Amino acid sequence: MARADRHEALYLRHWRCETDLAMGTLLCVHGLSEHSGRYIPLAAAACRAGLDVLAVDLFGHGRSPGPRGHIRNFTVDHLGSVDALMAGADEAGLQAPRFLFGHSLGGLIAARWAQVHIAEGRLAGLILMTPYIAPQIRIPRWKRLLAVALSGPLPGFTLPTGIRDADLFRDPAEAAAFASDPLVQRRISAGHWVALVLEQQRLMARAEEIRIPTLLQLAAEDRIASSDAARALGRALPDATIVEYAKAFHPLHRDPVSGQVFEDLIDWVRQQAA
Repeated sequence: MARADRHEALYLRHWRCETDLAMGTLLCVHGLSEHSGRYIPLAAAACRAGLDVLAVDLFGHGRSPGPRGHIRNFTVDHLGSVDALMAGADEAGLQAPRFLFGHSLGGLIAARWAQVHIAEGRLAGLILMTPYIAPQIRIPRWKRLLAVALSGPLPGFTLPTGIRDADLFRDPAEAAAFASDPLVQRRISAGHWVALVLEQQRLMARAEEIRIPTLLQLAAEDRIASSDAARALGRALPDATIVEYAKAFHPLHRDPVSGQVFEDLIDWVRQQAA
């Protein structure tokens, strides 16, 4: 899919709906470290239900260009990736209504994009799966101080995320698949981390501006992203539905409860599209 700016090199993945008439389009933004290919189970369920699905590999992730784990600018790189999704959907003739989905980091990106572009009326709904509004994982003080200190002179300096597979997955097979995936990367730059903190603050400061139906899907045993922060976001939104899954870990799309998660997501989309 051709693009007129540097986002033309972003990798987009399209799954076509399996019904005669699509009921809408699901635009997907993945989380930190992963890539669009990890959403094949979600895409398969959505396509069977009558949705077209278009997903992007963010800069520095998957098959897209850029230093691994680093961005130059949150608005240009991350929000611009959603712009690329929108442009790709236009070029492919994917019909409205359109629903923007984001998991973890992707949830933060999706929420901020909706907040910034709300007046344009291009979204019928927003789906935030365990969004990274604040950390649940403990980030060592030395790492936070180092990131802040280096974000100016050396923003591209990267450190390991420190996220253990045991804190992500209940299913050993899922942990093994993640560990062996050559497109998974496990680093984050100083500039990227500081940008996330700032964008989390900006999101919460004006959350009420997201005046579209929003589904928040939360994991009861999330060790990565704060469910309390996500619930606070939900309370601030004018039209939010919050669903929490008992015993589930952070990546709901790869958790044993994923079948129910997908069913709930599709039912909610169907209600909004009606």
